[in-house]
Amino acid sequence: MNANPQENTKKALGNLIEDLIGLKALEEQKAIEIESELSATKASIRSYRKEISDAKAALLKVIERPGSVQAHERFVPASELFGEDA
Repeated sequence: MNANPQENTKKALGNLIEDLIGLKALEEQKAIEIESELSATKASIRSYRKEISDAKAALLKVIERPGSVQAHERFVPASELFGEDA
């Protein structure tokens, strides 16, 4: 460092400002990434809700008209579909 304290202080402040600008940019980039992940998660949730709604509607049709189930269709226990933990 220089022997001039004022010059040293100016350089140190300049370095701090550069660091803060870099941190702010990093923070903004991370916020964009998080918003993107959140958007994708919301889309997945909407998709799952749609699938659940469609499955529920199909199930209600079968319950309302039990004779409409095809001969090759059968009840499958949850444990068979999802394992013993279901």
